Amino acid sequence: MLHVVLLILKIIGIIIAVLLGLVILAVAAVFFVPIRYTAKAQYKDGIPVIQAKVTWLFHLLRIKCLFNLEEGLNIRIKILFFNLKSSKKDSNDEQDIEKKDIKKRHKKKEHSVFDEEEHPFHDEDIFFDKPEESIDIAAMEDIGVHKNQVMDSYKKTSSVEINEENVEHEQHLFETGVFEEDVKEHEKIKKNIFLIIKNKIIDIIQKIIALIQKVKVTKEKLTKKSKEISDMINDPKNREMVAFLWIQVKKLLKILKPKKVEAYIHFGLKDAETTGKAAMYAASLYGFIGKYITIYPDFEQEIIEGNIYIKGSIQLFPIAIIALKIYRNKQVRKYINKIKS
Repeated sequence: MLHVVLLILKIIGIIIAVLLGLVILAVAAVFFVPIRYTAKAQYKDGIPVIQAKVTWLFHLLRIKCLFNLEEGLNIRIKILFFNLKSSKKDSNDEQDIEKKDIKKRHKKKEHSVFDEEEHPFHDEDIFFDKPEESIDIAAMEDIGVHKNQVMDSYKKTSSVEINEENVEHEQHLFETGVFEEDVKEHEKIKKNIFLIIKNKIIDIIQKIIALIQKVKVTKEKLTKKSKEISDMINDPKNREMVAFLWIQVKKLLKILKPKKVEAYIHFGLKDAETTGKAAMYAASLYGFIGKYITIYPDFEQEIIEGNIYIKGSIQLFPIAIIALKIYRNKQVRKYINKIKS
């Protein structure tokens, strides 16, 4: 019985050790196996094309990206032989969409043919198929002239009647004293307009005073902030912190720097003078950008084209060490706590 228990414990211990070993192996792979990347970009005739590829752990994980103006951005992620994500549309889906469009077009055509069979004749055909029915154009013109004369005479009489009615109405209003009430209403309206203008002026003055107060408050806040920043810069501890952070940033840039960069740039601006100035500024940067970058100025035509190739790798272990050093720095932690508070 004891032998069986020891055997079970041994098996459990072996399983736990294997699981711990797998976990340690996975963590070591994440931190020590580099992430490799390559990128290509081309710009020609105003058309950009960008390709990028990221691999990890002997191509166990693969990420491919492609961008162009026709298809847009396409991303494909693979683990071994399995697709995790693909933004490209399948060809079968595109074929189904095309078939549906063709069917819709055929249906529209059949419907239009049926409508034409139902109504084969137009209004013009029906009108011109009856020659025996003629129209007396002169008679129609006489009728139109007579109608216009009648309308003119009616307008003249109606205008005379309306003017007489207006005069009688005004005399009646003057006798009954309605005009005096209108004068009083006009005076009330003038008083109301004066009050509205007065209130508007008071509102504008109050807004100007509030704006001046806000400007004073913001000025005081800015002066306080500037004093705090100057005290922080002049503090020797903060200077040590800034120097420490600058060293860590330089280390991080070295880690992220690509191992290989090749580029070819062919450009020509509107005139030769600006092209020459741009070429001069670019030549002054050759010490920083490297010898594998070629810049070719064109003084005869206006053109911009070129290509670039980047290759490199990133290891997470040194990045984690830099992050741990920054986190353990006392001055950095104090400054972060001040910002939070």
